[in-house]
Amino acid sequence: MNKKPLILVVSLFMVLVLVLTGCAGPAGTTGPAGAQGPAGEKGTTGAQGPAGDRGPAGTTGPAGVQGPVGPAGTAGATGPAGPAGTAGTGGNVTALFSTVNTSLPLWAALGGTAPRMLELAEHFNIMWFAGQAGNWDAVMFEAYRVDETVKANVIVRPARKEALESWSKPAVAAIQQAATSKNITAFVAEYDRAILGCNACHMTMGGGPLGNMSAHKIIRPTSPLYSNINLNP
Repeated sequence: MNKKPLILVVSLFMVLVLVLTGCAGPAGTTGPAGAQGPAGEKGTTGAQGPAGDRGPAGTTGPAGVQGPVGPAGTAGATGPAGPAGTAGTGGNVTALFSTVNTSLPLWAALGGTAPRMLELAEHFNIMWFAGQAGNWDAVMFEAYRVDETVKANVIVRPARKEALESWSKPAVAAIQQAATSKNITAFVAEYDRAILGCNACHMTMGGGPLGNMSAHKIIRPTSPLYSNINLNP
């Protein structure tokens, strides 16, 4: 039997197995690296060109001419000086309120004797009908109001103090005495005496544009001033 073909087949088979299984023979040794060649020379930088010439600066134009200054206006005339103020009172408020001075607005606004006379007419009206009804408390109160009205009058018109008080003090006292005694006869007599005193004063005392007040004659009232006041005791 010739063995050479068999050996050849086996050898081929083993080579095939080695190829299929990646089995290779030992790697060969790496050869030495080749030497690096010398670097090339760097080229020279090119020369910069010369700067261009700067153009000449433009000339400044001439300044404008200023217009002439206008003429100044004439000064206005000085106004007249204001009136001098009145002298102060040094802050004495008590004096201002205690001394009549009708140049002051507060005093000028207060009524004089005429408004007080109307108040007296009211008191005497109520007083008369209170006495006729026997309401002596009301008579006493209205007599008191007569005295208060006269006091207020002489504050604003001190020149009338003597004339007013010489009439009011005795008249009020006599009417109150009659009311205290609840004597209608005495009351009527004193009431009439009081209104006669009023008329006598009117004959001699002037007021406003009148030289005397005789145009105002006081009489007994004929109807009450107030229908809403019940004077029955």
